This record gives sequence, C-alpha cells and structure tokens, in this order.
Amino acid sequence: MGLEGKENIVRLERLAQLGRSAGIHVILATQRPSIDVCPGTLKTNVPARVGLAMATMADSRVILDQNGAEELTPPGQAILVRGMETVKVMSPYLPDEERAKRLADLRQGQVELTYTEKLALKMAKSMMQEGKKPTRRAMFDPLQGQVSKHNLAKALRHLRELNLLTAESAEAEDES
Repeated sequence: MGLEGKENIVRLERLAQLGRSAGIHVILATQRPSIDVCPGTLKTNVPARVGLAMATMADSRVILDQNGAEELTPPGQAILVRGMETVKVMSPYLPDEERAKRLADLRQGQVELTYTEKLALKMAKSMMQEGKKPTRRAMFDPLQGQVSKHNLAKALRHLRELNLLTAESAEAEDES
C-alpha cells in the first residue's frame, strides 16, 4: 500500500469495516503479533481469527484474546476463534522440502496452471467465432449481472473510495 505505520492500520481498519458490512471475507496475516500491528479496533471487525503456534502467551492473547496458541505442537495445528466459540483445528501444512519440490516442478512446467486469462481467451475466441469484437466491455458485461445480483456493487464502490481497486476493475466499474 505504500503507507507507513498508523496510516496503514487506519486503512486496514476501514477495509475490515467495509468488508464486514458488505459480507466480504477479509484475510489478514501477520508475523508480528503486537498491539501496534493488531489493535483492538481492527480485531473487532474480524469476526473469526486463526492462531498458529505462537512464541508466547502474550502473542496468543493479542491475536486470539486468549491463551493456548503458545502450546500448539504439531505442524499445522491451529486455534480457531469465532465469537465465543473456540475450536482446535488442523490447517494445511506443507513442509519446506515439499514446497521447494512443488515450486521446482512449477518452474520446469511439469504442472499445468489454470489462470483466469485462459477463461478470458476462451470467451474472446467464442466471441470472435460469433462475429463479435472481444472488447473489454463485452467481456465484463456477463460478469456485471452477477455483481449486481449478489449486491457487490456497493462493496466495489466502497473499495473504489479507498483506492483499493485495480485499474482494470475501476475502468470496468466506470463503464457500467
């Protein structure tokens, strides 16, 4: 985001508020659980929190508002807190060696990736076969109905006010 310290926290708090009011899931992660990074005003707008193994009880209290994450031992074991409900869960865990192997496979092209660009190319080809010009507007029209159908237009407007939309998203919204 390019901001420093408290300005960044204020924007995160605003994003969490908008996400909660619009029903959008916001995922925040930190490697430094401290009151400076995770203030109470930010935590109140995050309805569910997950804590992996923590170094100290204080770190556990900052993230989860309770002790327990400092005692987690198996890799991937976590504590999920939703409101007043606390549950121990196993999160997906990928050891460093396995992650390195999978990244090497990706770099060598042994794993086929699926991108949204493939969907866009498929849509563009079908439009060209129908004799239509695959413009950006034509590509976003089918999606626009879905956005308004699920009442996400309001959330997009809020995100635009915060300057958090990408250029393509903002342009697509302007055209609507």
